[in-house]
Amino acid sequence: MVAATSGDRLPGAGLFAGLCLAVMIITGCSNTAERSATPSTGHPSASPGSQGSATPGGAAARWTKTCRVALPQAWNDALHRGRLKPGAGLQAGTAFVGTNGETVLQYSRPGLGSGTNKIVWRVGSKDRLIDDFGADGHQQWQILNADYDGRWLAYGVLHDPADINDWSVWIWDTVRGGTPRRIGAADTNADGGHPGGPWPYVALVDGHVFWPQVPGGKPGRTISYLRRYNIDTGRRDNVSTAGSPIRVWRLGDHRVLWSAARKQGELSRLAAADPTTLKPIRLPAQLAEINGPFALANSRQLYAWSDHRLRTLYVWRPGWAKPRAAITVGADRAIDAVGVVGSSFVVWNDGYAQHILDVRSGSYASLTRQWGSTRTGIDSPWLQVGYPPASKGSSPSPSSYIDTSGLPHLPGC
Repeated sequence: MVAATSGDRLPGAGLFAGLCLAVMIITGCSNTAERSATPSTGHPSASPGSQGSATPGGAAARWTKTCRVALPQAWNDALHRGRLKPGAGLQAGTAFVGTNGETVLQYSRPGLGSGTNKIVWRVGSKDRLIDDFGADGHQQWQILNADYDGRWLAYGVLHDPADINDWSVWIWDTVRGGTPRRIGAADTNADGGHPGGPWPYVALVDGHVFWPQVPGGKPGRTISYLRRYNIDTGRRDNVSTAGSPIRVWRLGDHRVLWSAARKQGELSRLAAADPTTLKPIRLPAQLAEINGPFALANSRQLYAWSDHRLRTLYVWRPGWAKPRAAITVGADRAIDAVGVVGSSFVVWNDGYAQHILDVRSGSYASLTRQWGSTRTGIDSPWLQVGYPPASKGSSPSPSSYIDTSGLPHLPGC
């Protein structure tokens, strides 16, 4: 998962971080545009948490506060071995992380007009071409995110960094291959521009693709709805409307989860439904009570999020009485991207670096010294870590793509 914008903040304060993840997926970056180069508060503070009950599998969560530790050498070694090597002069960004290591890579060459910009489906070490953006004259197209159901791949594409509201949504058959099918696009206003609002971060559940959409009309209109596309029939419909943008996620294998506000100006809340019948599904109280989720990620056994204030990272496992406030950052930082790795790790961006928390021990470590990015999947032990250029003006450092299932726990506090 990547940065998740909810109905509580339109692109603005959180725009830089979201745009970096969308447009600079290869290089990694941080929302430090209007902040000092050196954080004034030091490292994130360890926050007290409520004592939870037994976690799934019988493992008790005994920590009551978090602590910072050094990243184990085995992790550093894995990150080094897992560096992606796309070829001479090329950059590779990860747009999707699958349960078994499947991934979507976007290959590009630095500099506009270079002509190299393509996306591939990688299983193991074998690449299959999905689309060649460069050959079609779309050198600036960038994948925002993707989702996969075992056959179909759905993904959203940002067309131009100069117009962040110009985008489209596509699907591709990983079994038969062929040409991707466009199933949605940004609406158009009366003046020819595109309405502002949420980007098309997609969720693919039981043959249905979901994404947030703002209808065209008068410029400045911010009412959004949740668009649904049936892959079998080609039918599109609107699932939910709200007075502010919506973010959508896959919840397990057979549920769709989204955030929405009842009217403009209200904080959003979470809702879930069956993707086919749209019958509402009751959420656990610990999730239903989240007020204004800004970034959220989930697996079957672990949930993590930050709220609209972007100051606190919360984690919750089914069986815990209450969510835990694991990390709190100062006013010069913002937790605007959260991911879950497998069932035990949470990664987040605080505006200056990428970090990882082991919910079994309550300890956390830094994955990057400064800036960077991460990409995670749902119920996947795989993790992508992006790095900034080694020096100003140099090419981005290759990203790492690793399987964390065989790596050790982080040291206890």
